[in-house]
Amino acid sequence: MSVGAHIAWFDEIGLGDRAQVGGKGGSLGELKRAGMAVPPGYVVKTRAFERLLESLEREAPVRAAVAAVSPGDLEAITACSRALRRRVEEAELPGEVLEELSIAQERLVRGGTAQPVAVRSSATTEDAAEASFAGLQDTYLSIKDPAEIIRRVRSC
Repeated sequence: MSVGAHIAWFDEIGLGDRAQVGGKGGSLGELKRAGMAVPPGYVVKTRAFERLLESLEREAPVRAAVAAVSPGDLEAITACSRALRRRVEEAELPGEVLEELSIAQERLVRGGTAQPVAVRSSATTEDAAEASFAGLQDTYLSIKDPAEIIRRVRSC
């Protein structure tokens, strides 16, 4: 059921894939494979974000902007973070990512009426013993419109 390099279904992943699917995705995969009741769904892998960053780098350096900020300058960190988030949210997803996301969404609804979905961000170290991200991730609920799903993926 795999879609491609940028999307993975819950039943294809587990905690061993956390670096590519995040802690929540890996945990949902483990639950699904253990036979627990998990709604059908998929994750957008970190490779999709890497592809988006690559496209942004061609326009204006992202990594250089981050590297130029002093770790102790909270105001500069905040300004840089806001500017970069705005760029990500306004950017077009790379073609292959958008195509895989569209295919996955079509498979999820199986040609029927669009059901509301949740779009949630996850960190690759989320749910790890040495990290806590409680309350820090974005979650968007009851989204039906395909364009809104894509917009929310960019927001995550």
